[in-house]
Amino acid sequence: MTRPSPIPLFDLRFTAEQRRAVDKVLQEGWLSQGPRVEKMETEFASLFGKGHCVALSSGTAALHLALVLAGVVPGDDVIVPSLTFAATGNVVCLLGARPVFADIQALERPFLGPETVEPLLTSATKAVILVHYAGAPGPTAALRCLLRDRGIPLLEDTAHGPGQDANGRWLGTSAEFGCFSFFSNKVLSCGEGGLLWCKRKTDALRARCLRSHGIQANKGQAFRGPSIAYKIPEPGWNYRLDELHAALLITQLPFLTNTLERRQALVERYIRTLPDQTGLTIPLRKLLHGGFHLFPLLADSMNTRDRLRQALQAKGIQSGIHYQALHQISTYGHDSTRSLPITEDFCKRELSLPLYPHLRGQDVDRVCKVIHQTLSPKGS
Repeated sequence: MTRPSPIPLFDLRFTAEQRRAVDKVLQEGWLSQGPRVEKMETEFASLFGKGHCVALSSGTAALHLALVLAGVVPGDDVIVPSLTFAATGNVVCLLGARPVFADIQALERPFLGPETVEPLLTSATKAVILVHYAGAPGPTAALRCLLRDRGIPLLEDTAHGPGQDANGRWLGTSAEFGCFSFFSNKVLSCGEGGLLWCKRKTDALRARCLRSHGIQANKGQAFRGPSIAYKIPEPGWNYRLDELHAALLITQLPFLTNTLERRQALVERYIRTLPDQTGLTIPLRKLLHGGFHLFPLLADSMNTRDRLRQALQAKGIQSGIHYQALHQISTYGHDSTRSLPITEDFCKRELSLPLYPHLRGQDVDRVCKVIHQTLSPKGS
């Protein structure tokens, strides 16, 4: 009997056109930041329909520069969700600021909300980071309303996007800054890469200096390298994106709508095939908009979650956990004694299932069958 092929948590496939685009860069021999990076920024700005885009080496770099542009300095507080990847907390610490961890709204709304942020606001709060978990849209408008009169900027961590909300607005383009990731498992992937969306042109211009050691260069110099006499208004970093990664992203943009539609169809198939039952909750059941980066499940306990993961692994199906609660990690020990009950409950029970555009419907059914069998009274 033939053993079923493994199903990874995520998978990449590149077209012949995408491989040709990368090969053309190699043939031309211009690898560092150049005209393709500029084209990528222009095309993303056109897609979003507003604001200004700055290509960067990673989503982490985008978060870092967004905080710098927001004016965060050592000693400041930045409110972040505990339900997020380490990068969201790390960039705050690396600036000498303090991450103040907030709870999510509910198991079915795994985001910061006004009710979880407002009690944490103090005179030391200099920014709030909203994470659009799994690519689903968090309450950007409500948080902006809460923060606007206090003069506190909102940053959107859209590493799990890009995607649109129910009104067709692109996540990451409704606050002061939006931070995108193009890591290998993301909706748009080039291995490593990021994008910073800025509401104001002045912020984008400053970000372009900061991504290249703080060097202020004109358009031509940005491609050819700085002249002998150049200005450095402030120290910066090497956060530049290269031409290879930009070329790979440019070729994916025309297919973004199809990619999002395919991901949504797979999410809907999961939901149809995994109706609510004892031992299982689907957080995204009512959040069918966005980037569809992850498909998370909540088991009724950590033991059930671990049992599901073992059963899937035994059938050659990979799963993931997103994430460990940051406030419980010793690196952020100043907050380790705080209780964030909804986040803690979510993290103990969450399991992410395979999701990528070329995942077959029959593979979704196969994943769901293992879950049904494992949760059935008889087991299997």
